[in-house]
Amino acid sequence: GREDPPDWLPMQYPNGVLVIVTCSKGSKSYRHFKARGYPIIEVDSINDDHAEQIIDLQTENMPYDFGDGKDDDEEYSIHKDAYKAVEEADKEDKDASPKENPMKKALLGMEHIKNNPRFLTLAIAMVALPEDLREHFTPLPLERLEDISNIEEFLAEALEHYIPQFSEPNAVSETLTFMCLCRRGLTRKEVQELTGIDTDSWFVMFKLFRKMIMSHQKIHRIFCPAFRCVVLKKYVPDENEITNYHLKITKTIEKQTYTLRTIDELVFNITEARYWWKLKEILSDIEVFAIIYIPETKYEFAKSWQRLEQYRFDPVNEYNKSVESFVIHYFPTNQEIFVIMIQLCRFFKELADLETDLTPEFRHPCLKGNLELQDINLLEEIQKLPGMYTNSLKIQAIREEEEFNPDNKIARHQVRQRV
Repeated sequence: GREDPPDWLPMQYPNGVLVIVTCSKGSKSYRHFKARGYPIIEVDSINDDHAEQIIDLQTENMPYDFGDGKDDDEEYSIHKDAYKAVEEADKEDKDASPKENPMKKALLGMEHIKNNPRFLTLAIAMVALPEDLREHFTPLPLERLEDISNIEEFLAEALEHYIPQFSEPNAVSETLTFMCLCRRGLTRKEVQELTGIDTDSWFVMFKLFRKMIMSHQKIHRIFCPAFRCVVLKKYVPDENEITNYHLKITKTIEKQTYTLRTIDELVFNITEARYWWKLKEILSDIEVFAIIYIPETKYEFAKSWQRLEQYRFDPVNEYNKSVESFVIHYFPTNQEIFVIMIQLCRFFKELADLETDLTPEFRHPCLKGNLELQDINLLEEIQKLPGMYTNSLKIQAIREEEEFNPDNKIARHQVRQRV
C-alpha cells in the first residue's frame, strides 16, 4: 500500500512528445500532478446507456482471434476455420430470431460492475462464453458476481472456476505464470517447451483469457496488471519459487538466436533471479554488445553494468577478455577491431557519467601494441595522454587474484599476420 509521488517525471518534455498518465483522484500522484499545473481530465463512472452499449458490443460481436495468426500452421488453420463457422452460424441465428439478452439485465443491476468499464468488459468475457468454448467449459454463473466487490476477487473466482476444467490444468496454470513473469513476451513454442502444454489447450486457453493477453508478432504476454497479480498470488505464493521460474525462462531463451527481444528477456530474467555471474557473461559478449548498444536500449544496458560493478565486476576487464576471444575465433580486420573499440570507448564514457558512491575503483593496464595502434592512426594521439600507453611488458595489478594478461600473444600474432 505505500505510494510514492511521481517526482521522477521531468518538468518539461521535448517538442512533439506527449505523455499521458492515469491515477486515482485524491492520491499522491493526483496531488503531485495538480501542483505542477498539468492539464487533468477527470473520467467519471459510465452511465447505464454506456454500460448497455458495452454489453451489446461484447455479447453480439464475440471476437474469434487466436494467438499466433500463422497461416501455414495446419493446426491453427483447422481451429480458425472451425471458429469462423461457429461465428457465421451464430450470426445467422441472431438475424433469424433476435433474442432478449438475459445477461444485460443482470449486469445492469450490479452497481459495482456496471460503473467500471474494465470490470464490466472482463465480466462479460468470463461469463458470456461463445458456443465453441461452452463445449469445453461450464460458464461462470452470474450469481457469483453479486458477492464480488473488485476486479481482483472476480479474476481469482474465474481462475478457480475454469482452470480445473482444462484437460491439463497444471500446464495451463504454469503457462499463465510464465506469461506473467516475462518482460517482452514468449512465443508459443517457448511456452510449450517450458510447460508441455499441447496445442489444443493453448488455443482454448488463449481464447478464454483473450482480454488479458497481449500478442504482437507471435509474442505473447499477460498485460493486465490485476490478472498478473492474481495469477502470481495464486500459483506462486513463495517469492523464492519465482526465482526458479525466471531461471527456467533464461534456459529456454538462451537456446534462441540473439535478437533485441531475446537479449532483453535474458537480461530481465537473470536480473530478477539475481544471477550476477550469468548476467556478466551475457553483457560482456561482443555480439550482445553490438545488438543492445543502440540509442533505444543503451541506458538500460549501462544501468545493468552499473549494478554489476557493485559486485566487483569490471566492465573494462571483461570486455578486454571478450575482444581477445573475438579476435581468436573470428579473425577480424584491424578496421573491424577499430569499430568495436570505438563503440566500447563510447560506452565507457557514457558509463562513467553514471558513476555513484557504490562504484568501486578499478586499475587497468596501459594500452600496448605499436603496430596495431599505428595502423589505425591512434598511436600518436594516445602517446600524448599521460598514463595511457607503455612499451613495458610488465603490468602491475591491484592484487594477485586480479591479475590478467592484457598482452595475448596469440591474438597479437594473428593481428600482425593480417597487417
